[in-house]
Amino acid sequence: MELSMGSTVVTGSDKVKSTTAPGWIALPIYLFGIIGAAAVIAAGGFATNAMLLSAALVASALLVAPLMVKKLRADMLAAVQTEHARLEGHLCGNKSQCIHGLDSLCVGVLPVWYRQIDMARTHTEEATINLAKRFDSLSHGLDKAISLSNGDGEGLQLGELLKSCQQELNTVISSMRAALDGKQ
Repeated sequence: MELSMGSTVVTGSDKVKSTTAPGWIALPIYLFGIIGAAAVIAAGGFATNAMLLSAALVASALLVAPLMVKKLRADMLAAVQTEHARLEGHLCGNKSQCIHGLDSLCVGVLPVWYRQIDMARTHTEEATINLAKRFDSLSHGLDKAISLSNGDGEGLQLGELLKSCQQELNTVISSMRAALDGKQ
C-alpha cells in the first residue's frame, strides 16, 4: 500500500521517501510577509525604520515558511503512520489465517474487475440492441411477405397470424427499448 502526501510517500513497509516541498504549502506565509512589508512601506514611506521593518518581515517569512512546512509534513507523516498502524490490525484480524499480500492483490485486481464488468455490460447492451434490430428487420420482412400474399382464405389466416405475431414482436421490441432507455 502506498500513500502519497504532497512530496512525502509512505509505503506499506513504512519506508519514507521525501522530495522537495511544493511551494503552495508555504505560499500563505510568503504572502503574509510580502503583504506585511508592503503595508509597512505604505504606512511609513521609504524611511529607514520602515524599510528595515519590511525587510525583517520578508526575511522572517523566508525563514519561517520552510520550518512550518517541515513541521506540517512531520505532523502529517506521524498522523498517516498512526492511522496505518491502527488500520493494520483491521486489515487482517487473525494473522495466522491471513494470506500475505492479499490486501495489495485486491487493490490491484479491483480496477481490472471493474473494467471487465463494465465491458461485459457494454457488450450485453450492444448485443441486446443488435437483437432488437434483427427482430425489427424480421418484422419488416414478415410485413412484406404478408403484403405479397394472394389474399385467398388460407393466406388471410396466415396473414392474420403473422400480423398478431408482428404486434407481439413490436411489443417485445418496445419493452426492450424502454428497458435499455431505463438503463441509460
